[in-house]
Amino acid sequence: MPKTSMQWKSPNGEEYTFNFDLRKHDEASSVTIAQGTIHSCSVSSSIPAVKVDEANDSTRANDEDSGTSSSSSSSSGTRKKTKTEVGYLSGYIIKRNNKNFHHDGDIVCQELHEFTVSLYDSSGRTCRVKNSNSEFEKIKAASGAMFLLEKIEINHSLKGMDMGIHFIHEFLNHVKADVGVCVMDPSTLSQHILRYSPKWNENFIGKNEQDTYDTERKNIVNLRRQFYRMGFRVVKEGPQYCDKWFLSLDKYKSMSMSMSMSGNQNPKASWLSKEEVKNIDTIPMKARKHINTGNDEMLKEVLQGLFEEEPSFGASASATATASSQQVSPLVLTMQNGIGMAMSGSKLTKEKKDHIKRLIQDGASLEGINAIHMAAANYKQSDLFDFLIGECHMSLNNNNDRDETGNLPLHVAAICSNAEAVKVLLARGARKKAKNEDGLTPLQVMEKHHQSIGDFMQMMVMGGSLAGSASDQIKNLLR
Repeated sequence: MPKTSMQWKSPNGEEYTFNFDLRKHDEASSVTIAQGTIHSCSVSSSIPAVKVDEANDSTRANDEDSGTSSSSSSSSGTRKKTKTEVGYLSGYIIKRNNKNFHHDGDIVCQELHEFTVSLYDSSGRTCRVKNSNSEFEKIKAASGAMFLLEKIEINHSLKGMDMGIHFIHEFLNHVKADVGVCVMDPSTLSQHILRYSPKWNENFIGKNEQDTYDTERKNIVNLRRQFYRMGFRVVKEGPQYCDKWFLSLDKYKSMSMSMSMSGNQNPKASWLSKEEVKNIDTIPMKARKHINTGNDEMLKEVLQGLFEEEPSFGASASATATASSQQVSPLVLTMQNGIGMAMSGSKLTKEKKDHIKRLIQDGASLEGINAIHMAAANYKQSDLFDFLIGECHMSLNNNNDRDETGNLPLHVAAICSNAEAVKVLLARGARKKAKNEDGLTPLQVMEKHHQSIGDFMQMMVMGGSLAGSASDQIKNLLR
């Protein structure tokens, strides 16, 4: 497909040129490299050079005849049109229903490989994402190729003009005869790109790590709202797919046709307005990451002090295997005293509670350090859970209650064979059928973990079994 250029006029009347270029990848035969640029158009006049005396005589004559200053006088010259690059996009179009679908995706780049392998089978024909967004599953290979929108950046000075989504819209119109679906990862679209804003990082000077992260996260949410306006949606609900977005070009083509039939060529006629998208609270995003501070570390030390007890050999082996095979949160496994050990009595005194409250007032975060998960792994008395859930209002079942490995507190208690914690959490409202990020219930995670531990023991020629009264008790509680 040859290079293509088209004119676009902004809402305030400024003219821009959209340029699109498609070329075959040198090594991956089923992949086409897509690139686009935006140029602003400006016109300037140049005055031909004249002798100084002639210029002065001409100026004086003009002043006498017109009564105006020399700066406003007119003279013959040439008009020069200049173009300045103010935006660009890049991506890859890969044919579906071809035997090299996975192979070529792997050759091109890691991101294309990730999308090809996670979404479709090795030929690109069959959708691998089961129980996904029904619209995504309906996009057949016969509809056309998959386009990965890899990068897009617009000069920050043009913010508010919706130029980015207009640019994407026109590109999709350009390739819609051959492309059936557009996919992207909104979190990486503008990552580490400062082509037009080289001093952009100066906005974060003086901000701490958490403030910088929160500012970047806010920008990413706003970017996702823009794509949501166009009709982009997640491939499947859930944390695993919150960074995999798609737009069906079958729908997009019909939208364009209906606009053409109605005589309205403005693509915004089919988009949500900025006001409408602001009212949507559930823009898919990964859970907010907490950046630990000194107060957070002190809070962890206070909680760890409640778990003091020498571990048995079995507990240490369990912890080691958990770390290697189950990937339980490091906060759970870096305790001083092993997992799920018997306690001699409650250590949560009033002084400890007051200390925890002071640290929270000073900025420490119970959610940020996964305090309820730490307790679920290590603590066997109800008082700490009552304090965290009742007085500190920590929750147990929301998606945001998962730790960095995707587990809810009840999953952690089950993995760590902490029967007392399982009882308390169930009594405080934890749902036994709640699923972690991998779609597993606490009972399923526990059984998978025990299988991994058994395999680990066999590999180390340790023998033994994890079956016992605590495990059997937990299984009965979670059934």
